[in-house]
Amino acid sequence: NESNISIYDCEKNGGKAEAVRLGMLHMAKDPQLDYIGFLDADLSTDFRDFDDLVETLDKSNFKIVSGSRMSRMGADITKESARKVISMTINLIIRTILRMPLYDTQCGAKVMDRSVVPLLFNKPFITKWLFDVEMFIRMRKHYGKVEAKKLICEQPLKRWIHADGSKLSMKDSVKIVGQLAKIAIVY
Repeated sequence: NESNISIYDCEKNGGKAEAVRLGMLHMAKDPQLDYIGFLDADLSTDFRDFDDLVETLDKSNFKIVSGSRMSRMGADITKESARKVISMTINLIIRTILRMPLYDTQCGAKVMDRSVVPLLFNKPFITKWLFDVEMFIRMRKHYGKVEAKKLICEQPLKRWIHADGSKLSMKDSVKIVGQLAKIAIVY
């Protein structure tokens, strides 16, 4: 439903992490909203799956429901083979840093209770591409690992298609490892 979608125009280009951060803080000011979320701009996640994330949040005590692009029977998840191997390696490093069993922190479909938006987004993120990881670390640090695991739900998507023209190259993958090291040091 188009009336449920808002667009926030950032005055200057500060990258995806900053755009999402400012947009989430802007939306959190609206007291009529219980839940706030975001999708990747390429709309790789189907809107029906996003509705499912909202429904899960609405019928639970979770504070965040994050999509997961998990290839499995009964799901239409399309990724390039090379990206799959790189992604699995990076995800292993991320799980080690997070110390929580999240399968796919980088899925661009997330919805959350408005109450956690200030905790997650008040401070700028320190990395260009991995703000999702920083969000989950902020949850773990604030609530503790045991409680955070009860408040975060990772929900497999039924449909997800890798959009052609993605900007992440093999060279960028090396930079991501450096950003993960930065996260591990700072947090």
